[in-house]
Amino acid sequence: MTTQVEAWVNGQGICFSKDLLKTSGIHLDDYLDVKVVNGNIVLSKVSDIRRLKNVLRNMEESPTLMRRCCGESRLKN
Repeated sequence: MTTQVEAWVNGQGICFSKDLLKTSGIHLDDYLDVKVVNGNIVLSKVSDIRRLKNVLRNMEESPTLMRRCCGESRLKN
């Protein structure tokens, strides 16, 4: 598949066909790990557990986010 980098709002983006995403097991709203390996961009689907760990780490770093997600009373116990 060949695609073109295009301007999108405040950055650049690439469109992938539905067939390519289906074949790769990637769905809308999935998180992807992006790396550059030997000058090539490599995308890998992030597992649910890695995504959860990232969310929890961000919540630990932000007391405001913790309050919003968990409620004030849960933080005091």
